Amino acid sequence: FSFFFIRLNRIALTQTVSKYRRMWLCRNVIVLFSFWAAAAFAQKEQSGTAAAKTCETYSGQTCRTSDATSTKCNVSNELCQASNHYSIYNHGGSAQAYVPNAPIKNNVCKSNNKMKHKVATWPLTRGTRKLVPKLTVTTNLWSCSDSTEKEQCCCQTLLDKNTKMEVWQARPDGTYSSLMSGNGDCRATIIPENGQANFTTLAPGSVGALGGIGPGGWDVAPFGPPAIHLLVTSPNHESLLIHIPIVPHVKTLEQKSFWGGDWRGHAGRKRIAVDAFNMTTWNVGTNYEIQIEIDIYLTQGNSFQDLVKDLCPSRLYGMPKAFYTEPIAVCAPSLLNFFPL
Repeated sequence: FSFFFIRLNRIALTQTVSKYRRMWLCRNVIVLFSFWAAAAFAQKEQSGTAAAKTCETYSGQTCRTSDATSTKCNVSNELCQASNHYSIYNHGGSAQAYVPNAPIKNNVCKSNNKMKHKVATWPLTRGTRKLVPKLTVTTNLWSCSDSTEKEQCCCQTLLDKNTKMEVWQARPDGTYSSLMSGNGDCRATIIPENGQANFTTLAPGSVGALGGIGPGGWDVAPFGPPAIHLLVTSPNHESLLIHIPIVPHVKTLEQKSFWGGDWRGHAGRKRIAVDAFNMTTWNVGTNYEIQIEIDIYLTQGNSFQDLVKDLCPSRLYGMPKAFYTEPIAVCAPSLLNFFPL
């Protein structure tokens, strides 16, 4: 085709080309272009077939393969770039009531028919509900890094067997269990399988200015949204601390937003605007149950072996920022000898 195309161009440039030769030239150019377009389409179709063999299913930006590995692209670039100013508190939340070495189990909070549900939907007051919703939570763990080929943030299923998720929350009445080590009430360690960590629990209550650890369960406004706290650690990833707000509607149990924002200062302050999680499912079931599914994004980076240093960055513990954010049981365990929190 190239040979004939060149020959036809030479004929076209001469001044003696007749009308019929020009028509013949145009016809052959159209035929040549048609063959080229057909070849390009066939090559694209073949590459698409190869991709389809790799992906078992494809939903949105997620490609799922038969070996339990999935890839999700077009994630916010902030979740892929390891921060030069890393802090475990970048995504907000408080670890004040965190206690290490929680027992390994998949049932975080046991059912208690006598306990009422104290929930705030705005900072100034919290109401009391007779029934406590039961939660079934599925978390999908993603490992995120920059993609040099596509120049976008892509995440893959986190399959590292050394990954660990620690879960703790306030009880439905808005109080935390004892900060003394060995207490497993509304605390658990989850070992993920195939990139998923699943657990059941009760809906947490709202915590006020005293952090849910006040004497006799006493607490005062301002209150924050009830939340489940997650601390995820994995080799070659930045440790991640997040809190998942759980605010169900009083009648329908549908997801509801917390009006007015969190007024509790450092406990609700974020340093990174992008959330490291995405709640993809909130389904209300029977028997006062809610099924929740959450995508959690871990940034690839240095493996922080010294978790105590990450959790206790303040030089002087006792200042408001440190007291309301950093875990007492880790950063100032001697206080528990004098105050039975």
